[in-house]
Amino acid sequence: MTAAADDRWACDGGEQEGFTVAPPHDIQAERFTLAAMMTAPWAVEQAAETLTGQSFYRPAHQVLFEAMIAMWAHGQPIDAVSLRTWIETEHGDGAMKALGGPTDGPLYIFGLMQLQAMIIASNVRTYAAVVQDKATRRAVLEMHMRGLADARRPGWEPAAGLAAARRQLDAAVAGALSADDRPGLMFPDEVCDAEWPSAEELVRGLLNRQDRVVVVGPGGAGKSMLALQAGFAAAAGGHPFIWHRRDDRPLRVLVMDCENPGGIIRKRFTWLRGIAATYPLWDQRNLALWHRPGGISVMNPRDAYDARVMCREHRPDLLIAGPAYKMIKGVPRDGKADAYSRLSDLFDDFRDEFGCAIWLEVHAPWGAGRTREMRPEDTNLWEKWPEFRIALNWATKTHGGQEGLDIEHYAGQRDEERYWPEWITRNHGPGWPWTPNGGRLKLLDPLAGTGAA
Repeated sequence: MTAAADDRWACDGGEQEGFTVAPPHDIQAERFTLAAMMTAPWAVEQAAETLTGQSFYRPAHQVLFEAMIAMWAHGQPIDAVSLRTWIETEHGDGAMKALGGPTDGPLYIFGLMQLQAMIIASNVRTYAAVVQDKATRRAVLEMHMRGLADARRPGWEPAAGLAAARRQLDAAVAGALSADDRPGLMFPDEVCDAEWPSAEELVRGLLNRQDRVVVVGPGGAGKSMLALQAGFAAAAGGHPFIWHRRDDRPLRVLVMDCENPGGIIRKRFTWLRGIAATYPLWDQRNLALWHRPGGISVMNPRDAYDARVMCREHRPDLLIAGPAYKMIKGVPRDGKADAYSRLSDLFDDFRDEFGCAIWLEVHAPWGAGRTREMRPEDTNLWEKWPEFRIALNWATKTHGGQEGLDIEHYAGQRDEERYWPEWITRNHGPGWPWTPNGGRLKLLDPLAGTGAA
């Protein structure tokens, strides 16, 4: 009545090379957990709040746990006979082999049933906590040992290894959370009274924490300059569309420019810095640039790691990035969907870690203009992902023609109580490059859209 023997790990530790040690585990706690789960459906549910199959050290226990979870989900009663039948029917010979084969496997299951006289079923959470504690320790040790082995291997790429280690660490942290630490159900009063990070206003009436803005427009229309106007104004304690407001809290802004050459960046920054410097709360340390004019690829672990490092160094409230196509450099057409998904995941990681809003510039298909609907090229992800989907179209004659851009929402916006102008026109006088016009700005501030500096 024994399951497969416990594996042992080889530690590659220099002078200890060749030494083997059993990873952290508690077979008794695993058996007690499984025996408790066989007593009642509620015990299965409570164990599942903490554990997964991979939480168990012994492969036989992984099979038994996953089988009982599946039976519980299908409303099937669990006893020695039904559990054996389920494994034989649903999991096949390989699973029964992990239990010891067609003879010893059923005997091992029956042995767990006999343990019910020794356990207190209501203690299943306690047993499960011990199992998960050992699983977390194994995960940390495995990550450490793999890192040691990889670091000695010729040709190892540090950025890729560190990215993999971070994913393993995140998984270990998630596994270490108890059921009480995890978010649960919320009722209306709790929802209404909770302090939601995304409810904190960053730019008055325009951007909240964790908002995602995607801006698409024709080439050369001024998307980048509009983004920089928003960034410099926010960093100076102002508002990009309400120029006389100069006393808001300055934001930390990070600009990730993956396209424009240094000469253009210098010219734009010199112009915008001069305007921002007229604001009493301007501090140049609030705005930082990460300049990669050749582009990056989020599919390259090194580039993704560098972007993460820059965010951790500056800890932005507002992240301005783009253009999106230059952040998936070198990805073939049939791989773009996956690459853009990876890019949005990276930005979502930044939102979760820093609470920042995202302003992403994307390009329209070549030739899009007055007679074509303005939407992002390559993927429809940018129609589903952001809260605000801004399309910049060449303005009508009454809105300035070539000197103006109409601001439209190409897929609607998730919060209608935001104050975007209806159109913007180029400003050739003092003040920011783009002058806002129309829209609901004056509902927010009577002087909005007047160009008052």
